[in-house]
Formats: sequence, C-alpha cells, structure tokens
Amino acid sequence: MSFFNRLARQLCLATTFSAVAAGLVACGGNDSSQPAQTSAQSDTVAKATCGNDDRAETGLQGQIPMAERAAGFKGFNCNLKVVSAGTSSRGEALWEQFALVHDKSGHTCGYAGGAFLSNPGTTVMDLTNPAAIVETAVLKTAAMLNPGEGLRVHEGRGLLVTAFYNKTTPWEEPGAPGFDVYDVGTDCRHPQVLASSTNIRFSTAGIEQDPTKNWPAQDLTYGHEGAISADGLTYYIGDTVHGAYHAIDISDPTAPKLISTFQNPSIGPRPADNPTLPRSPLGGAHGLSVSDDGNRGYMVLLSWDPTTPGGMVPQAADAPWQNGYMTVDTSEIQARKPNARMRFISAVSTRDASAAQTSIPVKINGHRFQIAMNEGGAGQLSTGGVKSACSAGVTPYGTVQFFDMSDETHPSRVNKIVLEANDPKNCGAMPEIASIEGFVYDVHMCSVDNRDDATTLACGYFQSGVRVYDIRDPAHIKEIAYFNPPALAGKQPGQCAAYPILDIKTGLLFSRCSDTGIFALKFTNNVWPLRGSSTPVDKQL
Repeated sequence: MSFFNRLARQLCLATTFSAVAAGLVACGGNDSSQPAQTSAQSDTVAKATCGNDDRAETGLQGQIPMAERAAGFKGFNCNLKVVSAGTSSRGEALWEQFALVHDKSGHTCGYAGGAFLSNPGTTVMDLTNPAAIVETAVLKTAAMLNPGEGLRVHEGRGLLVTAFYNKTTPWEEPGAPGFDVYDVGTDCRHPQVLASSTNIRFSTAGIEQDPTKNWPAQDLTYGHEGAISADGLTYYIGDTVHGAYHAIDISDPTAPKLISTFQNPSIGPRPADNPTLPRSPLGGAHGLSVSDDGNRGYMVLLSWDPTTPGGMVPQAADAPWQNGYMTVDTSEIQARKPNARMRFISAVSTRDASAAQTSIPVKINGHRFQIAMNEGGAGQLSTGGVKSACSAGVTPYGTVQFFDMSDETHPSRVNKIVLEANDPKNCGAMPEIASIEGFVYDVHMCSVDNRDDATTLACGYFQSGVRVYDIRDPAHIKEIAYFNPPALAGKQPGQCAAYPILDIKTGLLFSRCSDTGIFALKFTNNVWPLRGSSTPVDKQL
C-alpha cells in the first residue's frame, strides 16, 4: 500500500473546537507506525500578576508591539529581575544553547554555544557568585565549535557532551561532524577534554535519503539535537541531516562509540524540490528525551514544508503531515544487548504545529505526561503561512503541548500553552507579524523543576522572552513570571532560544538570550518556588 493510501486510511483528525472543550482528543488504536493526528484550539494561558516595580508588557501577552520596537525595545519583566549577566567574548550570536552544572568542589557553571557570527566556540561562565558572572574559558574542539541544540550536561557523572550542530549537509562542511566529551565534575570552570572524535560512523542501509544525494554506505553521524540518558551512560544524537537518531555509548567517556541507529519507519515524503529550502522529509529527526529507566525514547517527528498551499500546515485529514513525537523502545540499548536495536511503539502528530523541537517526560501528581515543544506553529515560520494560519483560526506560532501518557500506545493531548500573541483572533492587533520572517512568538526550549514530580515549567521563546508556568494542574496552567530583555542599541529584539534552568539552591533561574549573554534572574513577589518545587540533580530535561 502506498504511503499516501496508508496515511489516508490511518490518520485521524480532531476537527471541531467543541471537542477540545471536553478535553482533547488524539486517536490511535492501530499497530501502524503512522502517528495519530490532532488539531485543536485552546484558551490562552492565565496571565501572571506583576509587581508594582515590574515593567509589565504593554501589548498582548508575549508580544513586543511595534511602538516598543520603533523606540528601541527596553524590555519587559514580571516577577523576575536580573541579578547579573555576562556577555561572551566571541561577539554576536544568532542563538545559543545553555547548560548548567554544579561541580564536586562547589562551583556552579554555565555553558553556552551556538551559531556565532565570529570566533566560534562554547563559552564557559563561572556562576558561583551569581552577582559577578565571569567567563573562564572558550572550548574549541571539533563539536564545541558549534554544539547547537544538543549541548548537554550530566551532573551525576560530571560530563559535558555534544555533537556538532549542522543545518545543511555533510558534503558542504567536510570534517565538521565532531563529537566531544568533557570532564566538568572536577572543576566546571576549566573543563578537561576526555574525547573529541570526528569519525563516528553509521550504516546508511535502509535510511531514507534525499534522492538528489548519494550517501556512502558508512557515513558520519551529524548532530543538531541530543539527550543524555538518566544514568549518563548513553548520549542520543538527533541527526537532522540524515533524519535519524543515533545511540552513542559514553560509559567510557574517553571512547564514545555508536551502538545503534533508528529512523521513523514512516518518514517521508519530502517537500517539492526547491533549491532555496532544505529538503527535510516529513517526520524527520530533531530533539528527544529518555525515560528514567532508559527503556523508552521520546523522539521528535519534525515536519516543515512551506511549499504547502498558503504556506501553512495542511489541515485536511488526508494531507501528509507528521509533526509530534514517537515513543520508541530503547531497552536493548539500555541493556547493551549485542546488535541492540530500537523499536517503534507509537506516535502522535498535530496539525497546529510544525518543526517539532523536543520533549520532556514528566510526572505531575503521580500521572505521566509528555511535554512537547514546537518551534513552529501552523504558520510554518513564514509571513505568508502565518497570515494563512490566522485566517484559518489556527495558532500561527509554536506552542508547548501536554500529552497524557497513561497509555503509551495511545498518547492524547490534554492542553497546550497559548500566549495572547499566538491566539489567531489577535492577529489583527499585531501588525509586526506581517514583516518578520522566521521565528517570532514561537517557543523553543523548556525545562521543568523536577520531571519526577513537576510543578514548574520554564520556557525560552524566540521573541516572547523567558516565561515560567505553574503546571501543577495540567488542565489549568498559569503563567507566574516572565523576562524579555532589552534589545541591543540600534537593533531589533534578539532571541531567548536556550534552555532556562531553575535552581532551588539559589532560588534563581539561569539561561541565555542573544541580547544579554548568560544571566541569573531572581524571582520576586514570592511567586517561586511553588509548594512542592524541587530541583534534584539531572531531573530538569
């Protein structure tokens, strides 16, 4: 049976807003690898109540109005204030990832690396005194030159790990795909390289590929996204170039090696040929997360195809679309069985989102949920697509979505976080969206306080800043704080695309925005920690 026929037979679409009022609403029930489909609206999230000394948002929730942009954006804050910020020595960055660690000697450090315009590398910042952030090193080994979205720490093992970020193709950047492991447990201020490899290869047999390219039988693994297992023994690469996930054994951090490769069994088809667009297949690879026991991987299905009618996500039930995540059996990887394989269990897809980013498995009040982030909405990151999504009444920008995982074979969405700036009925009040291409009011990265007993979600948005939510009741999520930094002099607002990390030891939130560098934020007005909040080691992602 053809891909299109299978898709038309197997996909199910929730099409009415009234269905959501009763609680959404995914469907599944077949043994196919095709994802169940959902599409629906939600009410906007409850807004934070700000203090008298805060500079609260002057427009819609999450918006930077045109008047603010024209005057030189001065920033917004609500229940969060800057303690200190430390800019990188490497100049302006398009965006950066962020990771936080406490070492065995009592130091606290932050790491930031991303798409730098000059002097590439990963910045090391000493955050031990949050009021006086100091740069202590710049890492320039093969992967740390641009670790991208996969920069991760495992505090328990004292490791900093990443694969080289790559948006394009291996033949355009020969020698680039590095994989680095550092010791940051001894002295996080001065990481020591344990391994730096540019020769981790995998078999491309059976891997769907761009028909205009010819991958070798054994090709280099490429990064982009990634995750570390809870025990710190396995790093999973989200390889967007090949549309695959690679499990890398780091049990010996001085000798990382490939264990196995997995690809969405229903990946494809690719968008129509367009030399100006990456030819990523529907249902490709991006970010992921791993269960506490290491036996499940929650791997993103990424779709982005601006060649669709109107540039928006197709809403018809029979239109090809795979944007969500898979649940994958990784037990053979965890057990290190000979010839270990990963096996598909289930998938879910949504038609009000695109460019699925990553996910976090959590328990809230003892119930299992998956929190999924999408860096694109139904508008697919273009002004034309956003206009079409607004007209269709579908969220134009990327959202955070909550899925009930009580039955892993039938995940169902129970809520999504919609800012006022992402509510289609407000599009007419946001003239700026007609002229800004790419990432605008989309979410990117989120973390929780404790994924085993989550109370708090902190998210970095591209132009809506860092926002913090009370998620103790997933059906009634509340915003409690936000911070959107001032723009650099003479420039438009930058992005807050890195992970924000909560730290209950200091009562602070650490992250990085492109206009501020790495920063420490203090909560005010007693909004956090919430009752039951905690930040145990390695439980935030």
